[in-house]
Amino acid sequence: MSSERLPRQLGIAACLAVIVGILLPYVLVSRPAVATYYDFAPVRMEVVGLLAAIALVALLVWFSDVITSPTLAGFLVIVGATMFLNTTIWVWTVPTHLVMELPTVDEFLYHRWALTVLTALVATSGLWYVVRLLPRKTTPRGRR
Repeated sequence: MSSERLPRQLGIAACLAVIVGILLPYVLVSRPAVATYYDFAPVRMEVVGLLAAIALVALLVWFSDVITSPTLAGFLVIVGATMFLNTTIWVWTVPTHLVMELPTVDEFLYHRWALTVLTALVATSGLWYVVRLLPRKTTPRGRR
């Protein structure tokens, strides 16, 4: 049980950080500027935030034994990989001059890259969870 705790905690922290990271521009910059900033994603970044919220709920529901560990691990891998793929495509398609035109450039210079790392952490927590759930191979005594 304790071997499953750390990947879950990483997943919870990463999902919360992704949600905060996506909402942060709405607090710091005007709404039209944020809409332009997020419009370059293949899937709206709000959808990535929604996926993070769904993953967070799934991680929290696990405590009530409604969802099995292998199902949760697979779900985290798929959702985390989807979030990471969408964020990575967005990072490479948003023009740099658009970021430089935002009123608070210093805060957003690394925002895209931070979101990419945070979504990668969601997928990593799922992969780590899968590895923790795999049965350990045992070898007979006396053999290497």
